[in-house]
Amino acid sequence: MITESQRAEVVRVARSFIGTPYHHMGRVKGAGVDCATLLAEVYYEAGVLKEPVAIEYYPMDWHLHRDDERYLQMVQRYCREIPAERVAPGDIVIYHFGRAWSHGGIVIDVRRPGEHVASADPREQSARAQQRSVAEPLQITIVHALVNQNVQLADGERDGVLVGRKRRCFSPVVGGQSRAVESRRSARKGAKRQ
Repeated sequence: MITESQRAEVVRVARSFIGTPYHHMGRVKGAGVDCATLLAEVYYEAGVLKEPVAIEYYPMDWHLHRDDERYLQMVQRYCREIPAERVAPGDIVIYHFGRAWSHGGIVIDVRRPGEHVASADPREQSARAQQRSVAEPLQITIVHALVNQNVQLADGERDGVLVGRKRRCFSPVVGGQSRAVESRRSARKGAKRQ
């Protein structure tokens, strides 16, 4: 799990990519990234990953024609899944597009049901709190790269292409490999020895 200072650095670095053009498999801030390489570069620059992530070539539209969970598997290599209620700035949210989990962004801010922007007037705070519905969803602000656009801030629930999409939340593992991946590697090594 990453520390609060690492989370703050991830948010700072993610924000520094805003405005970078979309470029399939690009990896250069200011020149071009896609939604996968954005994650890899932000976590590497922020120091959460010890080395750059190797991302195998993938066609831009693979998720429309295949069930391969390429994006999900990349995220699972470096993160562990968490319940949406525990998502925090510095975490990752991925979305289902086409036939697979194929898009994601970095969480910048989270507002939970009942939370609101602070007001100096306690009466206003109380009135706002009473107006909020218990069923109100999380409000997750993300930084993500969109095809034919650029890296941008978005409401992870209500903006354009994200509306109504199934989502999953993940928290990065410091240094890179998640326990699940390490366990699978250990099991394979043990099986080869026998």
